[in-house]
Amino acid sequence: AFVIFAACMWSVASVQIKRLDPPVDGFTLNAWIAVFATPQLALASLLIEEGQIEALRVAGFWAYFAIVYQAVAVVAVGYGAWYWLLRRYQLNQVMPAMLLIPVFGVFSGIVFLGETLTVNLVIGGLVTVAGVAIIILRRPKVTAPATERL
Repeated sequence: AFVIFAACMWSVASVQIKRLDPPVDGFTLNAWIAVFATPQLALASLLIEEGQIEALRVAGFWAYFAIVYQAVAVVAVGYGAWYWLLRRYQLNQVMPAMLLIPVFGVFSGIVFLGETLTVNLVIGGLVTVAGVAIIILRRPKVTAPATERL
């Protein structure tokens, strides 16, 4: 249920961002989202989780590197590019590209984490990329306008 709710909220947010007038730069939008989200998430962590302070204390270089990577590569670059695309193209042209996120995730896991590339992953990736290409590249069918009968 939470995944469906999150997907709906993502759609609503994308529509609202598209409607911003004047348009807001993606990096500025990300910065303001972080300003408001960080205190809320920190409070939720304090109320819901246990041992997070100790985990921060004993975390090593790679744990903090992962956080910085998420902040820079994923949030700043990824969402910055997403908002840039939303400002320049119709939402229905940009949304299918979101289906490529798992493909990039699997590819990153193979390259950076040494995960195994299987036949199923290759087939799934090819089907996903082909489907997105069909959605993005297809031309809408042009039909003649209906004539009105009297």
